[in-house]
Amino acid sequence: MTNRRQEQKARTRARILEAARTSFEANGFEGTTIATVANAAGVAVGTVMAHFPDKPALVAAAFHDAIADVVEDARQSVPDGPAIPRLLHVADALYRFYAARPALSRALIREATFPEGAPNPALMTQLQHFLEWVKEELAAGVARSELRESLDPSLGAIGFWADYFLVLLLVLQAPEAVDAHLVQLEALLFLRYT
Repeated sequence: MTNRRQEQKARTRARILEAARTSFEANGFEGTTIATVANAAGVAVGTVMAHFPDKPALVAAAFHDAIADVVEDARQSVPDGPAIPRLLHVADALYRFYAARPALSRALIREATFPEGAPNPALMTQLQHFLEWVKEELAAGVARSELRESLDPSLGAIGFWADYFLVLLLVLQAPEAVDAHLVQLEALLFLRYT
């Protein structure tokens, strides 16, 4: 494939993703169709399907970059200090992202958690990078003696994910109460790590 053809394909994919984000935000998962996205992007339905095999793959791709941006922005602005407040800072940013679009977020989480086919590799890579960061934060907390000395950072990262995900489900049921949910996550983390 020539460079020009690759550039055209990348631009088309970007237009499709932008149209998908706009449609999913405005109409939700159920109210968005491949045809709606194709029409908004100015391409044929077959073109959308050539890039994304189904609507779950499209919603995952449409919000993969947005979630990556939220995580990166939160990590860049994480305050100096103990590990638990640092972890809570990133969780707060993610919870607020999901809470701002609860119906869509429920669909996104459902599709990411229970995919009909193989798990989305981009989402799995994103999760692995996130858990690696959590593990590093926990290891630093152990080294600074602010967390239990016996804490295994690898297992602790899995525990963080369990607590984070449980509270995320609560956020999606009551998105107006993000602050209260963060207090719940903080209590769970202190119980788990200190």
